[in-house]
Amino acid sequence: MVQTIKSIQKSFAVIELLASAPQGMGVIELAAKSDLPAATAYRILRTLLTAGYVQQDHLTEQYSLTARMFEVGSRIFRDMDLRSCAVPVLKELTKRTEETSSLCVLDGQEALCMEVIESQKRHRVCPHLGERVPLHCTAAGKIFLAFGTIKVKDLKLKSYTPNTITQRRVLQEDLKKVRETGIATDVEELEINVCCIAAPVRDRKGDTVATVSVSSPKARLTKERIKGVTMEVVAAADNISTALGFIPKSP
Repeated sequence: MVQTIKSIQKSFAVIELLASAPQGMGVIELAAKSDLPAATAYRILRTLLTAGYVQQDHLTEQYSLTARMFEVGSRIFRDMDLRSCAVPVLKELTKRTEETSSLCVLDGQEALCMEVIESQKRHRVCPHLGERVPLHCTAAGKIFLAFGTIKVKDLKLKSYTPNTITQRRVLQEDLKKVRETGIATDVEELEINVCCIAAPVRDRKGDTVATVSVSSPKARLTKERIKGVTMEVVAAADNISTALGFIPKSP
């Protein structure tokens, strides 16, 4: 039998009751409707209040849900929309470049790989679904650093290969180029013989919510191919951004 945590079940029962009462609900009424002792209902409400999911009107003493619950739910729908928009574009990107393409989102101080379309070539680079990678030495990570709010000074610039940038001044110069071009590259910075090109995916507000990238063995990403692959990556990122409602500003 699968064991459950009763206190969590009770908490969700309280949340669902509050969701049905936008005008709010007092402790006694909530306890009666949830079949919980008043003391238990009160403890749950105070816990949710501390966590920011519930608010209390000090005049009526009634409790109601805050917008934080909506924010959490919105993230789920955002990721669902992002995936549904991205998958067909990534498939086309892999088809056109014959290399592995991926979609990453920012998770804390790491980039999280949330979708991968593998190359069909025998020798290929394949990021793992759910893999987390550092920001300072990956193309996807540099996009988030260039267009996000994380500060370079707050990162530990760990060395992974002889090509990893570990000097903050050098990384800042690299990020300046990323902001100017809208393109980030990683040439054997995280792993030897692996190169990557990434571009930002923006939502309707213009925020960078993800990255599209192509990963390839270094030997195949020659100077002759880099320009064409880069154009394909940028086009793919722009297509997903458009699907999310992003409208570029006129020059």
